[in-house]
Amino acid sequence: MGALIACFEHEERAQRLYGETLASLSNALEAKDASTGRHTEEVVRLAVAVATELELDLDAVRNVELGAVLHDIGKVRVPESILNKPGPLTESEWAIMKTHPEVGEHILRPIQSLQAILPIVRHHHERWDGTGYPDRLAGRAIPLGARIVAVPATHTGR
Repeated sequence: MGALIACFEHEERAQRLYGETLASLSNALEAKDASTGRHTEEVVRLAVAVATELELDLDAVRNVELGAVLHDIGKVRVPESILNKPGPLTESEWAIMKTHPEVGEHILRPIQSLQAILPIVRHHHERWDGTGYPDRLAGRAIPLGARIVAVPATHTGR
């Protein structure tokens, strides 16, 4: 019985460390861009609601949730002057901003337990008509989780 309890305690510590690590990554971005926290909360709320309404299995809903939490993590490499610019971005500023999905994928790639959310992070700015970025995917070529996260991400921020 003692070994079983120790196993559960170890699993609980591992899950807590995992959650704290994800929160830390998210906080690193929020430190650069104050509006990101509110944006991310809204994206997570709406994306999880859509995934649930679509009756996706529990793992898929969890991946949508994690993908939504970390979809903008690549913005840690975007200068604050661009992130916090009050007006429209210039063409060169947009070019820098558009790197964040690939940068986010690169940041998260070493984390084995997050492999399933990499397509969400990379493709959350793709568009059904193929005009999105970074890969100009169109229609069903865009991973479902990325399509789900894209709707609130597009309508609640840059």
